Order: sequence, then structure tokens, then C-alpha cells
Amino acid sequence: PMNSAALLEIFENENKTLAKPLDDKQLRNALSRTVHKLANKQDAVLKENFGGKGFLYSLNPNFNA
Repeated sequence: PMNSAALLEIFENENKTLAKPLDDKQLRNALSRTVHKLANKQDAVLKENFGGKGFLYSLNPNFNA
């Protein structure tokens, strides 16, 4: 499982390799939209409450693409 900070770090590293990288606000919005779509609409990612605030995200083992 990964929290939002870990996912953001991955997004930031990949963003550096783009020809036209996104700015910080665009990158955070892209992460938010992606996680929302995968967790709430496609059920590809599971959300678990994380102590304090936020969620932990993990791949849904029952998801069939």
C-alpha cells in the first residue's frame, strides 16, 4: 500500500521525463483525478483509511481489466 505522498513522488519523477512537464498544481490535480478514477469509478485501486488523515492505496487483486 502507498499513501498520497508516495504516489506524488512517483508522479514527480515521471513528470521530469516529459517533454512538457506539468507544474506542481497541474501535477497534484492529475494525481487526484487519477486516484479518484481508479479507486471510485473503476475499482482498480482499493482505499484504506490511514491513521490521522488520508488513505493508503493498493491494487485490487479482484480487478479484471
